[in-house]
Amino acid sequence: MCTATLLWLITRTGPEPRAGRLLGWFRETFSLALIFGFVLGGLVFNAVDPWAVYAASADLTVLALMLSIGLQCLPLERVEKSRFIMPGIAQFQK
Repeated sequence: MCTATLLWLITRTGPEPRAGRLLGWFRETFSLALIFGFVLGGLVFNAVDPWAVYAASADLTVLALMLSIGLQCLPLERVEKSRFIMPGIAQFQK
């Protein structure tokens, strides 16, 4: 559900030439998370306890929240607003 929003945010965090590289990193990381998430979740489920999966998920959610709050303090390169008419619609130069 949040993939479209994340892709929109990723393309706005830097200059236009770097957008492809950022999208590639996002897709690669997302794919690896899907693969390793199922494998590690299954190992924790079998080795520790079924409820340990939920505890680990809660810990990772708190870690992601803390990282996202910390990343807001970093200076980012801004994209000029004239490049976009509306979110998700590129303005083409004639």
